[in-house]
Amino acid sequence: MEPPPALPHSLSETGTRSLERASSFVADHPKGIGLVEPILETVMMKPTSLFLSGCALLAGSVSPMLQAEIHAGFTDHTDIGTLYDTSNNTGQASAVDQYGGTVGGGWSSGWQVYTAGGSGFTREKQVLNSSPVNGGGNYLSISSDSTSTSSPRWGVYREYDGAGTSVDLSQTLTYSFDYRFDDTSFFEGGGASFVQIMEGAEWIWNTSTATWAIGTSSTADPSVKYWSVGDGNGTGGASFINTNLQMNQGDTYSFLITSNPGTMSWDVSITNLDAPMESYSNTGLGYALNQSSHGGSLWFNQQATDESSVPGTRFEASIDNIAIIPEPSTFLLLGLALGGFLCTRRRH
Repeated sequence: MEPPPALPHSLSETGTRSLERASSFVADHPKGIGLVEPILETVMMKPTSLFLSGCALLAGSVSPMLQAEIHAGFTDHTDIGTLYDTSNNTGQASAVDQYGGTVGGGWSSGWQVYTAGGSGFTREKQVLNSSPVNGGGNYLSISSDSTSTSSPRWGVYREYDGAGTSVDLSQTLTYSFDYRFDDTSFFEGGGASFVQIMEGAEWIWNTSTATWAIGTSSTADPSVKYWSVGDGNGTGGASFINTNLQMNQGDTYSFLITSNPGTMSWDVSITNLDAPMESYSNTGLGYALNQSSHGGSLWFNQQATDESSVPGTRFEASIDNIAIIPEPSTFLLLGLALGGFLCTRRRH
């Protein structure tokens, strides 16, 4: 299938990025364009005034659905480089797309911090723009140093499940984000050190409120880790599948996840953007516990073990270009892209 046409320049950067993210989804759902093509062809056969009215109507009908998408790119953050440590977890809170951020844009909370276990370790968060992730501008940097031997763990998360949000948690949702390791020396602390990225109401994956989870697989060399994906059995049991895609310091990984509560399963695609031939995909992975709805929070967690035995070890990662897209909005984006292309061609 030919790739979808480029969106007209009048669309927002957010809409453009959403279309790019949806391209692989389209490959599996070729009927997406077919749903809107007959309508557009009919409109193109009419007089110019009716045709242009049809283009306007198409754009107007799609715009409300575009608002159902949820994005985080930290574009509203102005306090660049300010360090929000253990004693200052909230960050900025005057606009939606900040760290910590305000309610809005589909988010039902600002960014929050979860901690458990251990003591004597830092939890640092800051928005930077000095080394953009995948061509973006601002991005969130999270890091920690520890001298604890009691497995300290922490993470940042944001909720999108509150009253008044525009996302139905029972429908299929597509998640995408970019993640870069800036310092992975904390892996040297032992086999129990790990990263976990997941969706759910709690930080532990095998609970009744979690759907999909991505983690790490250990090797004989504790400094070498691979991405792993969780495959649940629906009754509380789960195993993590080693993707054989190594987690390299300095490399950016792009994630695309489609989660369907209707089938209680999820699909995943991971690509190393610094080595495009290194990628992994899987379909039909199970939820840990069968449930008919998403948990409503997106988590970026890490746990370090026995870091005091390896002085100077550190965890640091950068996160950007987060999107949560309801399935109908994906199709409408494609329709708008095709409509914009045909409208432009017709007018010329």
